[in-house]
Amino acid sequence: MKLFFSILILLFLFIVTENSNATTKCYKHFTSMDVCDSIPELNKKIIAFIKTKIKKKVGNGQCWTLAQQALNSVDAKWDGLYVYGNLLNPKTDCIYPGDIIQFEKIKIEYTNGNGWYQEEMGHHTAIIYKVNAKGNYDLADQNFGKGRKRVGITNHEIKNITQGEFFIYRPTR
Repeated sequence: MKLFFSILILLFLFIVTENSNATTKCYKHFTSMDVCDSIPELNKKIIAFIKTKIKKKVGNGQCWTLAQQALNSVDAKWDGLYVYGNLLNPKTDCIYPGDIIQFEKIKIEYTNGNGWYQEEMGHHTAIIYKVNAKGNYDLADQNFGKGRKRVGITNHEIKNITQGEFFIYRPTR
């Protein structure tokens, strides 16, 4: 009888340990960036639209007209001004290609090689084209830098923002 209870206890401990490890693995997976791999369908369509516009002038060449035409091309809802969908929290929400970022009174400072650079954006709209890492995005935008009125891809790291604020929106229908 002692042997039976000993085996039963060992079996119980084995099952608890295995379930505990499975929970830990699931939790680790849930908190990793892998969870953010599933790009929403609407975002995929916006990126497909952007790919057809690279190096082209969209609308009147202003930054917001790229977002306007991308959203309109997929029948997304937006306020017609600068709210492009559901507001996200980049610290807690997954950020995907196709999300839209609005900069307000931004100052960016960074080094590249031996140089130190500073950029300012009083009011600028861009579409996240690629997520390289948390807070590091390739942006599709136009009317940014030296009067460029065609869609280009630029890299931005949120950590380089020293002043101002930004908002990231998820397109919705």
